[in-house]
Amino acid sequence: MIMNKSNKIMKVHHLLYLIIWMLVPLLGKAQATPPPYSTSVQNTVCGGTVKVDWSAAVAAKGVAYVADWWAELYDNSGANKQSQQAFDSAGKAEFKNLSSGTYKVKLVRKDGTMTHPTVVTQAVVSTYRRFVVDAIAQTAAERATGECTADGKVTVKIKDGAGPFIVKLYEVGQTAVAVTSAPTNKTGNETNVLLTGLKPNTKYEVEITDQVGGGSCSITENRSSGRSFTTLGASGSFLHNVTMETSRPLKSTETQGERGLVKIEINNASAGAGPFSVKVVNKTTGEVIIASQSINKSGATGTTSKVIEPDGGKKLEANKTYQITVTDGSCTAVRTENVKYTYSAEQLRMHLVPSCSDCNEFNIALEVIYQHSTNKEWYYPYLLTMKVTRGGVPVAGFPKEFTSVEAIKTPSATEGSHHIYGNREFRYWNWKRPFLHTDISEKLKVGDVIELSYKDGDGKTKQLTHTVEALKADMPLTQVKLESTSATTPCTKRLIFETRFQYNASSSWLVTYNAFCNVAGIKARTNQSGTWSPYTEDPLYPNKLFKYYDGVDENIHRIRVNSLSGTQYKVEYAEATATLDGTSPNSCKHYLSKDLKSSIPNSLLDGILVRKSDDPRWILQVADRGSNIIFGADDPNRSGLVNYITETNHLKVKIEREDGKSEVILNSTGPWNLAGTYKVKFPFEKEFYPSMNEGVNHVYVISDLPTGKYKITMRDGCGATRVVNIDMSTPLESAYYDLKYEVKTDCSKNGQDSRGEVTFTGIHGKYNVSPFNYMFVFKDTAADPSTSTEPLYKRTSLTGINGSYIAKELDEVANPDASKRSVTGKIGNLPPGNYILGINPTWRFWYTAIDKPEDKGYTYGYKPNMRGRRCLGDTMFYQSFTITNYTEITPIVG
Repeated sequence: MIMNKSNKIMKVHHLLYLIIWMLVPLLGKAQATPPPYSTSVQNTVCGGTVKVDWSAAVAAKGVAYVADWWAELYDNSGANKQSQQAFDSAGKAEFKNLSSGTYKVKLVRKDGTMTHPTVVTQAVVSTYRRFVVDAIAQTAAERATGECTADGKVTVKIKDGAGPFIVKLYEVGQTAVAVTSAPTNKTGNETNVLLTGLKPNTKYEVEITDQVGGGSCSITENRSSGRSFTTLGASGSFLHNVTMETSRPLKSTETQGERGLVKIEINNASAGAGPFSVKVVNKTTGEVIIASQSINKSGATGTTSKVIEPDGGKKLEANKTYQITVTDGSCTAVRTENVKYTYSAEQLRMHLVPSCSDCNEFNIALEVIYQHSTNKEWYYPYLLTMKVTRGGVPVAGFPKEFTSVEAIKTPSATEGSHHIYGNREFRYWNWKRPFLHTDISEKLKVGDVIELSYKDGDGKTKQLTHTVEALKADMPLTQVKLESTSATTPCTKRLIFETRFQYNASSSWLVTYNAFCNVAGIKARTNQSGTWSPYTEDPLYPNKLFKYYDGVDENIHRIRVNSLSGTQYKVEYAEATATLDGTSPNSCKHYLSKDLKSSIPNSLLDGILVRKSDDPRWILQVADRGSNIIFGADDPNRSGLVNYITETNHLKVKIEREDGKSEVILNSTGPWNLAGTYKVKFPFEKEFYPSMNEGVNHVYVISDLPTGKYKITMRDGCGATRVVNIDMSTPLESAYYDLKYEVKTDCSKNGQDSRGEVTFTGIHGKYNVSPFNYMFVFKDTAADPSTSTEPLYKRTSLTGINGSYIAKELDEVANPDASKRSVTGKIGNLPPGNYILGINPTWRFWYTAIDKPEDKGYTYGYKPNMRGRRCLGDTMFYQSFTITNYTEITPIVG
């Protein structure tokens, strides 16, 4: 039995040996490395062709060997097969009509038993140059010939692209194509595509397709891109013009327009016999404002005009869209009108100037004050009424009435950041938007009572009352300051005598007086130790004075004196027709100061203007908002910093809390990725010098200080110290933001990838909030944003979108809430991928007091040179988004 078992074992071993001996050649054949192959690409306007060359296998193994293999094409991930091709007898295979993108090529045996170990990555880049619409032009000769005749023409001028081009036009709100052009081949540097059959006074949305040679691909700019135009009125239209006014207060001499009005102008030569019927409807609600008004034709030539008011109990209101329909027999003309208004006046102001013939009589100018940096076209029309009584009796010539149409609202000159109005009568910063009235010839007397009343089209009212006062006995007023003689010797002092001619009335800051009757051609001189010296204008420091009001510098005149060793200092001024005699009493034509020797300060630090901000434009949304501390001023003349705080003489600031706290926590709810907990540590210390402000040498700001009382210690490099106490215990309103964005993506067509767009809409409060004027789109550096642990603010690529990023200025749009500002912007033509939307606030060189703000992205700039500075303007707040490649069909080539 033992032998039988051994025989069986021996037979089994022999059989296994035979099987292994037979398999060894097969295994050796299966594991042999296939010959190498190569790929190349032939780029075309549509994308390109990937070519695979395995001729080395034909030479080494023969045609039959190569015939057992596929060439396969995959997307960039290598997981999704796009196509497969067999090799020809030369060992060649091609993948044609590929869109731009990155592909992977693999070689696989048809029986699936083997894959070539080499996987080649190949990029296909279209040689196509995207078309650009240069202009959409309609000449007067191409207008439709009649109001109801669709025979107008328009030419769309296209640069670049490949052609033929097809342009389609859609009427707004309609889904059907209104007009389609013939396919137009590309011609030279610019291709003109002509469209015919257009209606007059009609807004069309534009869709443009480049057929790219009429081959396998095309690119379309859809109507949703926002490109549109409105055709000209018909050359022979019976409706010449339509204008609409919304409701507004009327002058006592006016009889029409309190509830709004519509003015219709009919071209008699092109119109029928009439009468014409007019109907006005609120396009949104359907409310009928004017049911039917008839207009009789005035003659065969000329124009028939009629002003029509709303039906009883109805009115035309701002920011509402109205459809105005005028019917001439069988022909109907339709117009759409929407008058946009947003802003009402914030305050009223009076500016009084004495008469040179009698210092107790005054000329007056009126000002309507609006929120700064706003669009004047969006101001509600107003009626301003001025009443004057003298001893309770109305003064002759009053009341006077003024409208917004009559106001001076356009600057007569611009000087740097300042706007000049009238004949050098007013000066304001360029962000101010005053409406001014000066056409008042009557003189006012001391004791006269002035009553101003304002009412606008939104029903808002304002009042201001003032009793005319005699000029203050202590005005003009001269103060003495120290300033550095030059930036190279910042510790060397000289004197500045600042004489202020403008002041606020004792009863209201909304009433100002000029102490001199005429500041044009004013004469001045100084007295040092008993010797008078005439004032000579220094071109480096020009003095600018204004008749009624200086909103920049309060009509301050400056005289510089280099010597500090005088025993006496005085200044004297005289109006152009008066005399500098050193003895005349002060009046509206002459001023002699007291001896100013005792008023000379000890330190240059005393001349720095230090204060908390009345309008701190913060970015973070926190409840415990204190304010900003400002060192210097927007006006270099008032700052006390110029030539003093330099690269060699820094201003060293230490801020301490009077309650002794060493840190305060700020909890921010936004905006966007900036939500989080921040810490402010005390004492907070900062050094200021011009180069940190990119050369701005007249103002420095510390922001993000929580509520509290503060002690500010300043030191310079000259050995001086100054302490200022500032109370900001009352919290300010938290920053208001309403931020939205929308992403849209088109389907890919004819081998082209999808294209997407992002639209940003932002609303922010007008006060205590940093505004934003730009949007950015960056490529997201994260391979997978959903799993990335890197914060958004560190993933913005500066080169990811065609070697760069995209920035666009935002457009301001009307907001019915006058306390808020709305902006919007769109960035499109984005290929598939992951992106980051960034919004950039302004106020670049304000510095945060927050400790390590960049740890949460705050003040972390998108460029390397914008980091580590703690500047508010380096901040960007972000949201991520994705443009997905949506395809209508995914072909398998083979």
